[in-house]
Amino acid sequence: MRSPLALSATAVLTGLGVDYTIHYAERYREARALEGLARARELAGVHTGKASLLAMLTSVAAFLALATSSFAELRKFGCLLALG
Repeated sequence: MRSPLALSATAVLTGLGVDYTIHYAERYREARALEGLARARELAGVHTGKASLLAMLTSVAAFLALATSSFAELRKFGCLLALG
């Protein structure tokens, strides 16, 4: 039997992972209109990577805030998401 906690964490982390692809594709399209293929990939990776790193850090901080809860299941959920 699967844990509801693990299933919930999987859904949240998958959703966060999809965001990177969406932002990368849009940034790539913008850069490709102005630059060559190699330069567009580089620009998309650099710009999206920096923004994604900052977004990841704020998400981890929010998940760790859940880990301070007095409710045990919410603490576990926050820790699991922060590790994910």
